[in-house]
Amino acid sequence: MTYYPSSPSPVFISLGRDPALNFALEESLFASAIPEGGILLLYENNPAVVVGRSQNPWRECRTGLAERMGIPLLRRLSGGGTVVHGPGNVNYSIITAHPPNPKENLERIIRTLSGLGIEALTSGRHDLTVRTDIIRKVGGSAFRRTSQASMHHGTLLVNADLNGIGRLIRQEMRDMDARGVPSKPSPMANLSDIHPGLTAEEIIRILTAEWGGGSKPQFIDPLNFTGDSVFDQALLRLKSREWNFGKTPAFTERFSGLCGSGGCREDTLEFGIKKGMIDEAPREAGFLKGVDYHGDDVLRAAGENPPKWIENLAARIDGDPV
Repeated sequence: MTYYPSSPSPVFISLGRDPALNFALEESLFASAIPEGGILLLYENNPAVVVGRSQNPWRECRTGLAERMGIPLLRRLSGGGTVVHGPGNVNYSIITAHPPNPKENLERIIRTLSGLGIEALTSGRHDLTVRTDIIRKVGGSAFRRTSQASMHHGTLLVNADLNGIGRLIRQEMRDMDARGVPSKPSPMANLSDIHPGLTAEEIIRILTAEWGGGSKPQFIDPLNFTGDSVFDQALLRLKSREWNFGKTPAFTERFSGLCGSGGCREDTLEFGIKKGMIDEAPREAGFLKGVDYHGDDVLRAAGENPPKWIENLAARIDGDPV
């Protein structure tokens, strides 16, 4: 799809809140004819856990809690760490026809925030931070590049639910051999901690003024992109288990002290996971081969009245405290 923007640096604001739709919109813009000054896309999402391209969801978040809360887990095409989207968290995508320039992009955001009296800094990982009692993270970045375009996208915590974010990504250490880049948790803060009363709408307004050069933003509904091949293919992928969980690099996880009504097992059970499914299992759990690596699927495979240690295993697979 080709766009004919009204300014050399158009700003698009999505009217949608569905994370899969907004990510598909992002991909469609990324594949479009990009004007000389680039594109800025701004949006807020409904709650979602978003992992990087090569990350392991089971290592990154409490998958069971997210499912019970009805919060989808989505895998980006870009790298970077895991983030939790939701109201009060502004997402930006800076799309250009030249290599990304995170230093310049973040300096523009910092300059914009300084107009609100917020003194932000960058870290070596292209995070945005502020100082409260300590240095706290208020935004992260990830990048994608092809021969035709590049994208720097990131988040700004404005007045997000930090306790809810912490509950989803905080879990006990797991005995896991896994490839991929793990996230590095950092203390977080909202920009509204520095500027009380600050809203996502205000951040969107000042970013639009910085990037738009006086031009009005263009409000767009992602659903209007239905029928665009890039959008449709991206949406199909983003809604599939095969992408979000099945693209996890193969890994091994071990469980010790699985407990039931008769006490705790003294042995350690090791499972091999490929494409998000149990590929290797110990003899006691051989019936789990080929089962999706989720607690509910493990319990269903065990049938009625499963052993208590299986219930314990299912909970620990989901990242639930036991």
